[in-house]
Amino acid sequence: MGELREKDGKLDTQGLLEENFFNEFSKEGGNTHITKKAINTNSSTGMVQPNPIVGNTEELLINAYEVRDELIDSFKQIKVGTALFKSMQTSIKKVGEIINGLGGEIEEFDPLSHMSGLNSPDTNKYASRVIENTVESYTLGSVKDAHLEESSIVVTFEGSLGTTQYTAIGTITPNSRWKGTEAIDYIYTPGEGKMSVKTADENGRWVDSSDGYNISWELLEGEPEDVQKNIEKIAQTKEEGINLNQNKLSNDIGDDFPIEEK
Repeated sequence: MGELREKDGKLDTQGLLEENFFNEFSKEGGNTHITKKAINTNSSTGMVQPNPIVGNTEELLINAYEVRDELIDSFKQIKVGTALFKSMQTSIKKVGEIINGLGGEIEEFDPLSHMSGLNSPDTNKYASRVIENTVESYTLGSVKDAHLEESSIVVTFEGSLGTTQYTAIGTITPNSRWKGTEAIDYIYTPGEGKMSVKTADENGRWVDSSDGYNISWELLEGEPEDVQKNIEKIAQTKEEGINLNQNKLSNDIGDDFPIEEK
């Protein structure tokens, strides 16, 4: 919708509506004969009303709904009690009246339902809880390492079966976000095994919830010294990859990259 504009200290709602409506109709295949003359303002109510020559009411409604939604999204970020805060409430109400006038239906705008005294959730804190759940609950072996890389959890499970030692290194990324109630599980079987995400249900049992996550892992198994060598190779390959990317970035920048000195 673009930046919010003010007119005489108030939000220019009509200007925003007109700009969005006529930009939409100017697109290829739109109702290009409509101009600003096709919209009248009722002087008694100050409400924008469609002229009978406007034929595409559905398009107008779609645009009005979009403008209202964007105004509400902006309203959530405005400090309570400011002049703009009050002006936005009035503007949202006016757009709702326009929608009703065009035959649309909306719920009455309740400012309090779009406000909160809470900060945005700390996703890193939720991911840390998942790591804690995993370390505390895993019993088939041990969790050698678990840490956060951006939004992904990288976890290393270790254990043994008979004389075979195994190490499973997994990277788990949520499709949306971590909730903090999950734990990461790994079941070893020779040559494969399964890594999954479990969530505690109302009875306190861990149930599979892997569908909401992207899970990939690598299994290393064999004699302890062989497994350790492979782990070191993986770490070295990863480090070389990081160095390669850093070198590529340096080459792309070049020596003539301007450095601003203060």
